[in-house]
Amino acid sequence: GKASAGLNVASGAYEIYDGIKGGDAHKVLEGAGNLADGAGDIASIAAKGSKLAKGLGAAGGVVSAVAGGAELVEGIKEGDAKKIATGALDTVAGISATIGCCCPVAAPAAFAVSAVCSIISFGISLFG
Repeated sequence: GKASAGLNVASGAYEIYDGIKGGDAHKVLEGAGNLADGAGDIASIAAKGSKLAKGLGAAGGVVSAVAGGAELVEGIKEGDAKKIATGALDTVAGISATIGCCCPVAAPAAFAVSAVCSIISFGISLFG
């Protein structure tokens, strides 16, 4: 809903800023995925499920899944539990968001999983 869209846009913008500031390309990519996902949610709310909204949401999900997977691998190589956790959560969130955009029957459950994973990952990033 509106809160989830706002959270994705806010967390995406923060991750892009933080990634640029720290020279972390993975974080910039992850932020771009969250931003696209949030923009898709906002477009969906405004246009009641338009093709643009579904496309943005699916694209954001794929980017988030790829960025999360890269962070997960990096975390495993470095033995960094925080990166492992956020990478795994972001991968699941991205895959769930993509499924939700592409499969209307699974959308409610997929978006719920995506939102929960995104919230936990964002919390770990801020407070972990």
